[in-house]
Amino acid sequence: MLDVGSGRNYRIVVDTSKNRLYLLCSGDFMRAEDNPHMVEHADQACRRLKPGFTMLSDFLEMKTFGLPDVAQRVQAILKSAGVSKIATVWGSESFSKLIVDSSAQKMGDTYAERRKAFPSRTEAETWLDE
Repeated sequence: MLDVGSGRNYRIVVDTSKNRLYLLCSGDFMRAEDNPHMVEHADQACRRLKPGFTMLSDFLEMKTFGLPDVAQRVQAILKSAGVSKIATVWGSESFSKLIVDSSAQKMGDTYAERRKAFPSRTEAETWLDE
């Protein structure tokens, strides 16, 4: 696995052998200035992978997310780079899921259909590996 970049509330890693991008988020993700390079790091990660790559977004450690514009910009990069499947992992009660899901819906049905939510990383990885 190769670290691409990180900020106060995220870390982006790629596994080129699986052709997979990993986004790990934590804490209170409320200020864009705390994570100024997230969009750039997402773009760099996509460039290291082949079209048809998969993505696992782990939001288990994230408390709040209040940046729908950042989510939408990252999702636009993923879509244009050719992501085929996106597994998201959430805690059982996460208001932040509504914000991220809403941003995904704005990307259109073909993007939203590539996404599926899971309660654990193991289940998410299994689905992505299918």
